[in-house]
Amino acid sequence: MIDHTAASALGISRREQLQAENVARRLPRLLAQRKLKPAFSGFGLTRISGLSMLFAILDTHEIGDHAAYISPELLHQFSTELGGLRVYLS
Repeated sequence: MIDHTAASALGISRREQLQAENVARRLPRLLAQRKLKPAFSGFGLTRISGLSMLFAILDTHEIGDHAAYISPELLHQFSTELGGLRVYLS
């Protein structure tokens, strides 16, 4: 799931890589629990200005109306379920 060689080259620690993999595995279940289609087309892990970020890319053609996916409440619930990790919409 995570290209460890590329992530290490970016300066992403092994701990952060494992945490990103854990989050990527949990996200589909978190969506399904809320009766939302877990239609991820991929995940990306990068590091920008010293901050490691996991991108979870939703397939917008698969999910149709995406209003339920972008609610502040859903992002807050994800953050809570993920132990307080910051969750942003892009």
